[in-house]
Amino acid sequence: MEEVGTPSSTLPTPYLVPSKRKKNLTDPHLHRDVSDTDKLKYANERLAVLNSEIVLYTKKMEMSEDTNMKEKYQQLIAENKTKVKILETGKRITENARDHKKLYDKETFKF
Repeated sequence: MEEVGTPSSTLPTPYLVPSKRKKNLTDPHLHRDVSDTDKLKYANERLAVLNSEIVLYTKKMEMSEDTNMKEKYQQLIAENKTKVKILETGKRITENARDHKKLYDKETFKF
């Protein structure tokens, strides 16, 4: 006799055991109780690192004569630029949320 349904081995792992997925406890973006200033500080530090990597990869790409390495550096630069855009968007959202919280008056429930 065949069993009805799908065996658990064919199910995607995140849906099978979501509680066993590892969480990065050092990344403040994953925690809701982290203050906005800490999130912005983290974003600024990460942006500085990414921008310095972009400059470094650009210099290495210009100095390299191998076309394969140039393509690799171009790919790394594109990935870092994407990460920078994502971080800047998240930073802007956090700043807007922080400004919104400052305007909100809890006693009168008015803006």
